[in-house]
Amino acid sequence: MLRTVDFVPEYLPEAGRMALSIWGDETPDIPRVYRDVIYAYLPRYYYDQTSPYNLAVLENGHLQALLLASADPPEPVAAHAWLKENLPPGGWGYAQAYQKYLDGNRCLEDAYCSGDDVVLLFFASIRPGCGKLLMQEFCRRLLGDGKKSMLLWTDNTCDYQYYLDHDFTLLCRQCADPGLAGLSLETMIFRKEFAAEY
Repeated sequence: MLRTVDFVPEYLPEAGRMALSIWGDETPDIPRVYRDVIYAYLPRYYYDQTSPYNLAVLENGHLQALLLASADPPEPVAAHAWLKENLPPGGWGYAQAYQKYLDGNRCLEDAYCSGDDVVLLFFASIRPGCGKLLMQEFCRRLLGDGKKSMLLWTDNTCDYQYYLDHDFTLLCRQCADPGLAGLSLETMIFRKEFAAEY
């Protein structure tokens, strides 16, 4: 049975494996030995442990989906330290390129962020229907806290059509700068205003 719970640090290793399974093949130029660690770093980069908006969907104790969000995303200092500690020798160039890609998109997102936005930082699912459960609970919490809108960035390796189909407004679409591993990537910034229907 699926259940929605708060995302806690103990789920980070499984979240990293999920990120690798979803997006790892998008970066074939990064050797697998480094990809394992870089994609394990990805949810850590976005995890704000103090945020009340971090959610997970579990089935029999196993992670099926997660949503990480924050009203005031902190700098990912702990994530950077974790990456340096866990990256095999020779992988720093790949990791640094990935960090620059994430940081570049984060800066673009910051340019569109208002004080009223809660930033949806990371959203992933390996089970159909879990995204809807997460989004419903996320929006319920936001409305309960008097929040009126969410902001996020995504790129064309993700299912960005989901946002277009669910009443998000596309604020920006441009070539990713910097890019990543020779990929032709576009960054998109979306905002959604909330209604009380959640």
